[in-house]
Amino acid sequence: MLTRKFLWSALIILIILLFPGCESDDNGTSSSSKTPAPPTFSLKSMQLPAYLEASSNQDAQELKECIANAQNLEFYGCCFDAPAAEQNVEKSYTEPEWTLEWEENGLQKQLKITDQNERVSWEMYLTGTFKNTSVTDWLRMEAIQRKDRSNGHATLYKTGTSSINYEWIWYSFETGEYKLIRNCFHEEQTKIIITLQADHSGTVEIQGLNSKGVLEVKTRYIWYVNGKGEWWTYEDAAQTNHGVWG
Repeated sequence: MLTRKFLWSALIILIILLFPGCESDDNGTSSSSKTPAPPTFSLKSMQLPAYLEASSNQDAQELKECIANAQNLEFYGCCFDAPAAEQNVEKSYTEPEWTLEWEENGLQKQLKITDQNERVSWEMYLTGTFKNTSVTDWLRMEAIQRKDRSNGHATLYKTGTSSINYEWIWYSFETGEYKLIRNCFHEEQTKIIITLQADHSGTVEIQGLNSKGVLEVKTRYIWYVNGKGEWWTYEDAAQTNHGVWG
């Protein structure tokens, strides 16, 4: 009798070991079946001095508009977001990559997001007719960024090609300095270099082509910890104007 009870107990323990139950969440579904949400793309925000933020001075306003536009990738058509959830978006996830697919105005869009440990990458592919050009699995834009947003790189390509239209590069230093560079190859080549210090002072350089076709500084802004600042304009390396605010 004891032997039979022992055998039954051993059999029950063996079954439990071989077929462990699934851990469930509050809704009674298996936690292993949950698909993690894909990481969203955004640049590190730049905090300017309060005086500069509140200033209505025209030169200060132009500076703030320049900074805002350089940071706003969507302003140039570079966007790594899928449409709203109510639209028909097909989603799949195979670690470490998410794939989102949808149709927009007859154009097939595919967004691939890959978790690369300390970094995340985004790639947007188009198939169909884009700006009167037929494309198939064309890489429209891509970006890669550290998860703490301290540095990264994004590229928007010219229609139907692998030639760069716009490019953004951003990185941080141990001193707290943060730098954002926006390169434009759209029609006439330009470059914007924004440098923000840990104390929220900073500079902006706007570069364009000179009479010899070489990039040079056209406009330079500098602002101080108190938010007051000044600006200069140049032509062929010669100063043409200067002003202050505050």
